Amino acid sequence: MNTGACHSIEEVVRTYHGTIARIAFHYVKDRSAAEDIAQEIYMKWLIKRPDFASAEDEKAWLIRLTVNLCKNQLSAAWARHTIPLDDTVLSDDPAGADTARDVLAAVLALPEKYRTAVYLFYYEGYPSGEIARILGQNDRTIRTRLARARKILKERLGDDYG
Repeated sequence: MNTGACHSIEEVVRTYHGTIARIAFHYVKDRSAAEDIAQEIYMKWLIKRPDFASAEDEKAWLIRLTVNLCKNQLSAAWARHTIPLDDTVLSDDPAGADTARDVLAAVLALPEKYRTAVYLFYYEGYPSGEIARILGQNDRTIRTRLARARKILKERLGDDYG
């Protein structure tokens, strides 16, 4: 029984594009590459036409697929020899957002396993148990990663950023 899951590709794009694109960006640190990954996600959804019990199951599947495709791209030989466009991405922030740029730069500089946990917890609002389920990890592992990420961010940003 399909309750709340999207029935068309238009619904998938409208409902999840922001989440998919942001997760991909947090991994690959390049807007073009993140958009390419999002397009690949939509193609996979069209080909597979999965049936989900709920919208949350659908979202979790899309997030897991996004993470996996990002990891695949980052492990590709050509990706190891390219340089992300961090500075151009950060300059796209609205004027007066120096604090947000500093925080974003610090989050993007985190190791991937911490960056993913921070993004899903703080930006998407998932509890650690749900992040663990999505990423196929133990809840305690996710909570440890979040604690370590907060410690790293505090060291890099100082106490003023809370």
